[in-house]
Amino acid sequence: MENNKINIGFIGLGPQCTWALLPSFIKKDRVRVVAGCDLYDIKRERFRRKVTDYYQGKGEKKVKVDLYEDYQDLLARPDIDAVIIATPDHWHALIAIAALKAGKDVYLEKPMTLTIYEGQMLCKAVRKYNRILQVGSMQRSWDEFIHATSLVREGALGKIDRIKVYVGR
Repeated sequence: MENNKINIGFIGLGPQCTWALLPSFIKKDRVRVVAGCDLYDIKRERFRRKVTDYYQGKGEKKVKVDLYEDYQDLLARPDIDAVIIATPDHWHALIAIAALKAGKDVYLEKPMTLTIYEGQMLCKAVRKYNRILQVGSMQRSWDEFIHATSLVREGALGKIDRIKVYVGR
């Protein structure tokens, strides 16, 4: 941590990063966005523009945000304290474990993993490398979801014997 700021890099610069995660993290006083990684140059440039515009809007003249195509290059940077991972779901476990091994704390978008085994390996990596892992689950904090789960737990809806779930778009 340099200058009492947490230097973070983003891995996966699609809509979830651009419209939800970046605007939330960049506004934190103790956070400094220093890097972004994505395979697509359009997403990398959009990310650079958003980060640069934000910091220049706060009066900074010289803004440096590094961009990468390969997440391993971003993880190799010793000045990055934490990463935000918002890649397609099948990459979550692999990249998160690599980030933990590289000494980074991790904010990981849901789903945490695709399989139970991946989840077990990720938990082992958190313990082995003594890092912090947080998984995004914002809906669990919304009032309407808390209310709905309370109704189920309190039996207000009667005995529930089947739940149908749809995941994805």
